[in-house]
Amino acid sequence: MKKRVAIIVDGITVKKQIYDYIISSKKSLNYEITHLIIQNNPNKNNLYKKLITFVSHRGFFRLINHILFNFLIKFESIIVKTLFKIDAFQSIDLSDLKLERIETFPIISKNSLFYSFSDKDINKIREFKFDFIIREGKGILKGEILNVTKSGIISFHHGDNDYFRGGPPGFWEVFYKKKQTGFIVQKLNDQLDGGDVLYKGFISTKPFYLLNLFKLYEKSYPIMNIILEKLSLNKNELKFFKKKPYFNKLYTIPSVYVQFLYLFDVIKYISKKFFYKIFNKKYRWHVAYQFSESWKNIVLYKSKIIQNPKNRFLADPFVWEKNGEHFIFLEDYNFKQSKAKISVYKINKNKAIELGTALEENFHLSYPFLFSYNNELFMCPETLETNDIRIYKCLNFPLKWKLENILIKNIRAVDTNIFFKNKKWWLITNSNLKTNKDYQDQMYLFSNDNPLSSDWKNNTLNPILFNSRQTRNGGLIIDKDELYRVYQKNGFDFYGESLGISKIIDINQKIFKEKKLFSINANFYPNI
Repeated sequence: MKKRVAIIVDGITVKKQIYDYIISSKKSLNYEITHLIIQNNPNKNNLYKKLITFVSHRGFFRLINHILFNFLIKFESIIVKTLFKIDAFQSIDLSDLKLERIETFPIISKNSLFYSFSDKDINKIREFKFDFIIREGKGILKGEILNVTKSGIISFHHGDNDYFRGGPPGFWEVFYKKKQTGFIVQKLNDQLDGGDVLYKGFISTKPFYLLNLFKLYEKSYPIMNIILEKLSLNKNELKFFKKKPYFNKLYTIPSVYVQFLYLFDVIKYISKKFFYKIFNKKYRWHVAYQFSESWKNIVLYKSKIIQNPKNRFLADPFVWEKNGEHFIFLEDYNFKQSKAKISVYKINKNKAIELGTALEENFHLSYPFLFSYNNELFMCPETLETNDIRIYKCLNFPLKWKLENILIKNIRAVDTNIFFKNKKWWLITNSNLKTNKDYQDQMYLFSNDNPLSSDWKNNTLNPILFNSRQTRNGGLIIDKDELYRVYQKNGFDFYGESLGISKIIDINQKIFKEKKLFSINANFYPNI
């Protein structure tokens, strides 16, 4: 029998992201969202009473902060819509979904922050014997409502609760230029944002508050379907993250002064982007290499740079040794064509010689991951534009290749690694539960007995990582029987700021365990 789920909302009009995960839930064989628990607030449309209540409990100056912050949001929504074509406030009416409604009338505290429920409403909710209730409405829930189901109330907090409790969600990370913005899924208790944490995820922080908030919602809300699926299968056995003391302040709406500083940063950012566009300034990647007996002991400033050809840049290097000679397969990006092919360089200690094109398609190629199987060489390049993961077979090393197979169809994925461990073939890739262009935050795992077949099994842990400072693949280092994963660490509005190395400790259908070893920052050459 499917688990029964209800959602606490303030009305039948909700954020689009909530609507999306309700729609996604209809595909589940293990749970179904059947009811809306609607919190009715009699003062919802009484602006005068709301203002009086606000001033009497929080003061006049905080009211000014709120008013100006609303103006700031409206101003920024225009910017985000213009620059990024995003409607950050899109909402949808749930009436068409025909979910049953439970009307409640919460007891709202004088400062309008805390919501508790009468015995009548509690008993009304209990009658339905819900397995889970999700909170999507306003108010800090207090009292018996927290115990109305065996599993309690499940809720998002859009912020890393170890550092940012309170709100506005996603703002302070942008203001302080934090490199990532977190979110949690928690089982609520009576402590603000201090519930038992079921899930944590981190996205790379965006340069605008509303853009950051939109991405945070877009990336986090699909996780609710995964959480409910797991809880439904695990007989309500909730597993929580370890807690630690909270040592930061409780964040609130920023002051007028902070808003002014933030607005100044926004204007400065837009001016910088405009300047780059006018003068056609672009970031260019480079590839460097060195020969060493141990990759762990290299001194990076001694590496030899392969000079970028005119109007092109080189990136994503993968090394292959054949008959004692060394070759680098890499992304070869052409600015005029706005796409890349896979080129090959033969290297020795003194120079790098361009051999030519290994692979070129009418779409962008990069990240030419190489692996051998049955004494033959295969390449799994990034083919994002085709919405699939594919492999090519080497016919004549190093420049002749042909398409061997499409491994996974209908997937938006980048930077795929394929390797053998624990008697299985594994594929780890960076994908997204949404079909947008941001692939920095989540890593997915698939398994197969034959790396050339299309029978790749989706892992029950997916996404196995959700962390913008650890997720984006940078390749594999195979050292005897040990595997080391290279990953990119993104900064504040900065792709590929640095990199890290982790050792893959264990991997199976229920476990992916790696140990972070060290990080490498871009300090080894001037001006990088």
